[in-house]
Amino acid sequence: MPGCIPKDMNWWKNDKLPEGFQAALLSAKAKVNAGQPLGFDIEQIIKTAQKKAEEFL
Repeated sequence: MPGCIPKDMNWWKNDKLPEGFQAALLSAKAKVNAGQPLGFDIEQIIKTAQKKAEEFL
């Protein structure tokens, strides 16, 4: 199934990594080091989670 991560994946040994994993990881690292955005925003997700947590408490 596309998008699934194998249970026996070992990124320390570069074994059974999903296609594009290494390129995505290196791209994200370069963007973080350059202070660039990663291309997605999780602010709304965080706000929603915080609201639910506050309602729970």
